[in-house]
Amino acid sequence: MLTTSASVPPCTRLLAQDSDATLRGRLIRLAGMHRRTQLLDAVITALGDTDAKVRLEAIIAVDSFSGRLGPEQEAVVDSLARLLLHDDDIAVRNEAMIRVASQVDEVLTKARQATLESRLSEAESIYADALVIDPTSQRAHYQLGVSSTKTTTPSAGSTRYEHTVYCWMCLCYLTNHTWMGDSTTRPGAMRPGPHGAYQFFFGHTAATSSEHRSHFFIGRTAESLWIGFYGEDAEPENLVAKITLEEQEDADQYEGGPVGDESIWTDDIIELFIDTNFNHSSYAHIGINNLGVRVDEWIARSRQEMFESGDLATHIGSDHWALEYRIDFDDTNIPSPTPGTVWGFNLIRVYRGQEYNQWVRTYSGGHSPDDFGVLLFQ
Repeated sequence: MLTTSASVPPCTRLLAQDSDATLRGRLIRLAGMHRRTQLLDAVITALGDTDAKVRLEAIIAVDSFSGRLGPEQEAVVDSLARLLLHDDDIAVRNEAMIRVASQVDEVLTKARQATLESRLSEAESIYADALVIDPTSQRAHYQLGVSSTKTTTPSAGSTRYEHTVYCWMCLCYLTNHTWMGDSTTRPGAMRPGPHGAYQFFFGHTAATSSEHRSHFFIGRTAESLWIGFYGEDAEPENLVAKITLEEQEDADQYEGGPVGDESIWTDDIIELFIDTNFNHSSYAHIGINNLGVRVDEWIARSRQEMFESGDLATHIGSDHWALEYRIDFDDTNIPSPTPGTVWGFNLIRVYRGQEYNQWVRTYSGGHSPDDFGVLLFQ
């Protein structure tokens, strides 16, 4: 039907006038498949169709015309995509989010280039432009917050964004806590957590909701950083733990890589990323599985080496697995922070061998120090 130019006028009329939403949606899909630029304006108009299925077909179809949209058409599509972020239909919202995220990423790339060239004030202005495109963009908020720490102070960046986006944590001293490893009767000690700990949970994988929420608690003492995890799991008997405590030494030797044919990184684990220099290039990477097997490694652009961290206790319950982890401060990799110190930080839950939850979404895998969240020590 769409293979000849003669078919374009009748199709345009059908898209504008036909009451059958199924037919309109099918025509939009075919227009995208055949990349009929003569129907492009009709496809763009369909982004405002009264039927959600037609809007969904339209926002998918416009991607087929990448490179063929004129500047005015591009501007209209981008504007409509931002409106569709608030669509009643979740599938439409998700497709709109993908397009808007691409717009934001283009702007953030320009801002990062300005930062690399030490044009910090200009970079901050460009980051603000990204938030004009999508005021809800966590990535843009985070990058602007980091930029604020460079042009003003760490506390200024934190104060400005900690209530807007969950990528800043202000850590205080713990005042009341029983270490889980000292008490077999309190395996869930981190829930509700000790007084003074920063508590949060997340239940998302990229843009969509996940079934099992992950609860984290984090705080500090004079000697160490304390982290608690409580991972909801409807079937804890199916937790993956191919690497056992008896194989800890082999796991260390291979830096978490193969032990025989297995690897800790495909177990049910949490991963921690700690950039104590806040230089976005060198950081501690720690993996812990549900049996308490731990791999610590220090990653830099030019080297990768092992280091030793603190004490660990784990527990598997009827509907969760949990751990507490104490990272002792040292003079080399994890120095004791003073008030006002800023660290890059992120954590990931791996569920049944796949990255499942991230505290701060990094978009390109866990090893993305430019996208880590921030710890601000009080």
